[in-house]
Formats: sequence, structure tokens, C-alpha cells
Amino acid sequence: MPPAIRIKIGESIPLLASTANSVGAASDASTAPSFRIYGATDTAIVTGTIPKKDDANTLGFYASSVTATSGSYTAGSSYYVYIQAVSDSKTAVDGWSFIATERDLDDLAVGAVAGAIKHTITITSSAGGAPLQGVEVTISTDINNADPIRSGSTDDNGEVIFYLDAGSYFSWRTKSGFDFTNPITETVA
Repeated sequence: MPPAIRIKIGESIPLLASTANSVGAASDASTAPSFRIYGATDTAIVTGTIPKKDDANTLGFYASSVTATSGSYTAGSSYYVYIQAVSDSKTAVDGWSFIATERDLDDLAVGAVAGAIKHTITITSSAGGAPLQGVEVTISTDINNADPIRSGSTDDNGEVIFYLDAGSYFSWRTKSGFDFTNPITETVA
């Protein structure tokens, strides 16, 4: 499972569409593609159309964005973007999801120093105990992973290192083809 896309409240949600004709060649849509963004209910939070970009030089390329406003989006919640376009009398749809966050994510890089205590997480296979390389680990201050503060990947020894202040945290682990029990409580002392 790929890492979730995170968009900070107050920043832009990108909206992109490309359209093609029945033989797959780039072609303008019959009308501007439409979009809807959903939260936990079947009612769209925001709807609209996506304008064509560089009309003189492109075929079938549409791009825009909307702002994830604080009144409409809640940190830690998942949202779903639905895009629909009609070209050559055929309807095409696309979609993706994101999680809203209140934090800047620039400090989520491996090795970024956030606290004074070095905390190592080691992940091994439940079958044989071999170290697991490439496991994505996210550290959060809450049990729902709504407030991630660090992320990184395990090395060939199955280890990832975070620098944290003393306290309790939650770790979330993901890797394609593996099932992990999430979250795990991490105590840093």
C-alpha cells in the first residue's frame, strides 16, 4: 500500500485531467471535466469544472486546484477526489484520495532532528525473524495518525531512527505484501 497523500489545510488540492479520443490520441473533452471532493458522506464538499491549460498548444490537458479550507476539511480525515470527462462520446473517470493535516510535512524526512533522544525501531519478519528493509514507518502523536510528525523507511538491518522528545508516540508501519498491527505504542525516555 503506497503512503497516503497528505495535504495541509490551507494549501491547494491539485486537480488534473487529460483526455483522449477513442484511439487513444490526445483530444479535447466535449466539455470541461468536472470534479467532486467527498469526505465521509455521500455529499460532495466541493464541485466544479477543470479549465483547459494552454489552449493554443495542448490537446486534452486540464489543470486547476482548490484550497483545502479549514471550515470544510478536518485534520486526520480522508477525502476522495472524483474527476469525470467526456471525449469522443466516451465518459472517463479518475479518482484519488488524500488525508488532511494541520502540520507542515517538510520535517517528516528521515533523520530530521525533532528532539534530543535517539529512538530506533527495528522491524523483523514474523516468519524467521529476518530484518525487513523498506518498511515505511510514520510516527504520530495521536492514535488515529491525524498528526504525523516523522516518517522514514527501514534500512537493510530493518531499522529506522527518529530523534524525539521524551513521551509516548504511535508508530504506523506499511509495506506492500505485508500485514502489520497498527498502531504500536512507542515510549521514548
